[in-house]
Amino acid sequence: MISPSPAPAIDWGALVVQPAISGTPARGVRRFAGQTIVCELQDLAERTVRDHAATAPRLEVGGLLIGDVYTAGSGFHVDVSGALPARRAISGMLHLRFGVAAWLDLTRERHLRKRERVVGWYHTHPGIGVFLSATDRNLHGAFFCGLPWYVALVFDPAGPAGPAGDELGVFAQDDGALGQLAAVARADGPLAGQAGQERST
Repeated sequence: MISPSPAPAIDWGALVVQPAISGTPARGVRRFAGQTIVCELQDLAERTVRDHAATAPRLEVGGLLIGDVYTAGSGFHVDVSGALPARRAISGMLHLRFGVAAWLDLTRERHLRKRERVVGWYHTHPGIGVFLSATDRNLHGAFFCGLPWYVALVFDPAGPAGPAGDELGVFAQDDGALGQLAAVARADGPLAGQAGQERST
């Protein structure tokens, strides 16, 4: 569970729809889907989250998710290409707090990665499962309520063995409600910037 603390104003970027960018097909991506949103978690982002979790396996850790967003019909396609660990967050077994130092570090890191935007946040729930607590939902509502495509990733490194040997879930505003997106098998092929999609910047 995460406790919000006062943070400096953070510029996540405005939503502007532009033509899709064609690019190299992405491979080795985990896909999560809902009614109005599809989220694709690239291997680099997942490895960063896993590596961060391994630094404190019994404590909650977290950070920001970065990547890009595309419009897809009346919904959104979120491509999570990286993660920015909040290394100076205050961690406990059942809580995580992003203090001012953590937010300042994340803001600096974000400005070094100008080609990517913040698309959400992540945190771990070691041994307690994948869900958003009331506190997590309040944090998501306070910091990530401005645009409907912000996602929240929850990773339980000690969770029951699934296809990846752990438990990982993605939550988003889907069809008007904050809920968990369904996990879909790993994708192989073109993902971001597909025909029929427009890039949102």
